[in-house]
Amino acid sequence: MISYSINGGTPQTYNWSGSLTPLTITEVTLPAYAYTLNTSNTLNISSTNVNGANDDDPSDNSGTINFSQTTSTSPTLNLTLEVLQDQ
Repeated sequence: MISYSINGGTPQTYNWSGSLTPLTITEVTLPAYAYTLNTSNTLNISSTNVNGANDDDPSDNSGTINFSQTTSTSPTLNLTLEVLQDQ
């Protein structure tokens, strides 16, 4: 499960299903999330139950990404996040 929020908004959850072998990455497209664009913005994201089990090292299951306001008129924010499965 992936939980995410922007600028302290209500966290959203996404139930991702798949399997990751140790030290592999995958790309996940999260559903749209409505938020107010500020000059400086913060995305908080975390994952739980990777491969349907508790992680032996949960210290790397969450992160924060800061991003700035853009001059683009596109309503889409594209971020590339790497999910790394521990050994």
